[in-house]
Amino acid sequence: MKFINKFILLVLTITASIPLYAQTGIYGKLSAQSDNSPIVGGYVLLVKDGEIVNWSVSDKNGKYNILDISEGKYVIEVTCMGYKTIQDPVVFSGSCERSYI
Repeated sequence: MKFINKFILLVLTITASIPLYAQTGIYGKLSAQSDNSPIVGGYVLLVKDGEIVNWSVSDKNGKYNILDISEGKYVIEVTCMGYKTIQDPVVFSGSCERSYI
């Protein structure tokens, strides 16, 4: 339980940069706070107006990628067994990186 609390606290203190790239999408990496190891099989959901519009699963390196996203306001929801669900509001207008530790 203590690990989960630290995980949530760290995520809340991280502000991701939003660089612009030619490809329109959201990408990033899921990592464990304890040792920065990749989180495999974490779900990253893209939610708009309460409905899932796209999603991805983190790979063996903890990386995920969601492509072909229209501009607008979304919530990125990260879920993985053993961790508390994270909801991260984002205004999307190009490409952005969101990594969660």
